[in-house]
Amino acid sequence: MDGIDSKNIQFIKKVLHANNRNLHAWMHISELYNYSDRIIENEISKCISNYSAYFATIQNNTYMNIEHDDLKNIVYTDPEISSPWVFIRMVEVCKRFNRMNSYVIAFDDRIEIILKTPCKTKVYLEYGGKVVEYSVDLKKVFPIYFSENGFGFNDITSFVIKTKNYPSIKIDVKKPYNPDTPKFIDEFISKHSNVNSLVTKLYFVFDESERSKIVSKILGIDPNKQQMYLEMKRGFTVYSGIEM
Repeated sequence: MDGIDSKNIQFIKKVLHANNRNLHAWMHISELYNYSDRIIENEISKCISNYSAYFATIQNNTYMNIEHDDLKNIVYTDPEISSPWVFIRMVEVCKRFNRMNSYVIAFDDRIEIILKTPCKTKVYLEYGGKVVEYSVDLKKVFPIYFSENGFGFNDITSFVIKTKNYPSIKIDVKKPYNPDTPKFIDEFISKHSNVNSLVTKLYFVFDESERSKIVSKILGIDPNKQQMYLEMKRGFTVYSGIEM
C-alpha cells in the first residue's frame, strides 16, 4: 500500500481501529507517509465523521475528491460540531490559493497578499506607467495601503508575486475569484441556522451588504462576541494567481 511496509501499516490499522481520530497516529501517517491517499480514503469510507482523515486531505491536496454530498452528510450528522464546518472553510481557502503559495484580497483602502507559507517575497505592481517593487519577509499577510502609495486598485495594470522556492504567479486584476456557495449550506441555514453555518457562508459571500445581513443573523444567535463578528462585515474581492 503506497510503499508502506506491512508491519507499520498493521500497526496504523490497529491504532485507527481503536480510535480513528487518534492524533498521534495521524502525525505518524503525516511524518512517515506524507498522508497516504489510500489510508485517508480507507478511513473516510469506514467512518463518515472521521474529521482527522478529512483534514488530512488538505495536506495531500486530495480534498477536491470529496463530493458535496459527502460534506452534506457530515454536516447533517453532526450539525453542532465545528469540525465539518471548519473543513469546508479550509477547502474554500485552498481553492483561493489555486495550488499556488499566494492569493490577493482587495479592500477599498488596501490590498493584502496572503501567503500559505511565509517566505521572502517580492511583489511587482505596475501602475501609472511604472513598476514598483514591494518586499516582505516571513509574513503570512502583507498589506499595501492605497493612500500611502498614491494609487488605487483600478490603477494596477500588472500584478506579479515572486516568492523564494515557489513558482512566480501573475494576478489577473480583471478576473476576480467568485465562488458559489454549496447548495447544502443554504439549505441547512434555511432550516437549522446556527453560528457555524452562518460563519461558513461568509467564506463564499464577499459583498459587504450581504455580509452585513449574515453578521446580523449571527449576532442574533451569539451576541456575546459582537466585536469579533462585526469585524467580519467588511466586503472585499478575492483574486487568485496563475503560474507564470
